[in-house]
Amino acid sequence: MRTEPPKHWLPRTGQTTSYANGDDGYFEAGSPRATRFVDNGNGTVSDRATGLQWVKQPELIIPGATGIHATNQIQSAEGEWDNGTDYVAGDLVVGDGDPDALFYVCILANGPGGVGAKEPPDGTYWRETVWTASAANLTTPATMAWADAVADCLALEYAGFTDWRLPNLYEQVSVAVWGGSTMHPAAFANGITGRYWTSSPYRTQAGFPHYVDYQTSKIVIATAGGADTYYVRPVRGGRING
Repeated sequence: MRTEPPKHWLPRTGQTTSYANGDDGYFEAGSPRATRFVDNGNGTVSDRATGLQWVKQPELIIPGATGIHATNQIQSAEGEWDNGTDYVAGDLVVGDGDPDALFYVCILANGPGGVGAKEPPDGTYWRETVWTASAANLTTPATMAWADAVADCLALEYAGFTDWRLPNLYEQVSVAVWGGSTMHPAAFANGITGRYWTSSPYRTQAGFPHYVDYQTSKIVIATAGGADTYYVRPVRGGRING
């Protein structure tokens, strides 16, 4: 008679209903779900089962900025940086008034006039962000092509760390929680159930990377050779067992 689920470093699937003695719901093998994820309070979540550290809300990743939220955006045109507006760290401006133009984030309190009025690409008070392209991206993570996802994760500086990367297939699947017919990232803030890139290409076709579709509970090989755009959640660290 089972009295306590067997524990090991692999996470539990989340299946709690047993349909036959000895099935997944009967044993619930793996690390406990209730204490598995730890919110570090710096925009990251640590997984005690794997030792991996994840970005909690990819939509808020704007390098060098804090306090990002949809209500502190300022839509300004190039040449109007010194327009009487007091910018604070986290404010966004669009580069030339075009909705499809690059966005810049204020990385230092920036008042009108004086040295604080400097505009990109000077870089002293403003930094280009590849993670946010519109107001909607502050509540919904941006999507990008596979090559951009790999490169941008490597270039990311966030929460005091510079060793971020795009997770591989096993790592991406490890944060899945199965429930009914859906799996989705656990313990993260946005609950997105879309498609997330992995860093793992198909073994014999390097131009065809895998992604995890959390809506359909599938691991899929990208048919467009990585040109399609999917969500990205950077990861760092990990535990060596054995």
